[in-house]
Amino acid sequence: MSGITLADIVKSKIQGKELQTVTVQKQHERIETCIACPHSTMNNKLCGKCGCVIEYKTKFEDAECPIGKW
Repeated sequence: MSGITLADIVKSKIQGKELQTVTVQKQHERIETCIACPHSTMNNKLCGKCGCVIEYKTKFEDAECPIGKW
């Protein structure tokens, strides 16, 4: 599973698509999952699998963890 990257989400926005965000609670849950993941890099700021900024990627409903954790 490769997941939807932050770059994919940005492309969607540029194309004029409406972007849905998750609740603050759901974003915090995703961030906690990422922080606990061994692929988290740069002091838990980046995903080592897809290269996305964790704080931003976890905010969007259509975003997916590249290894299926959320």
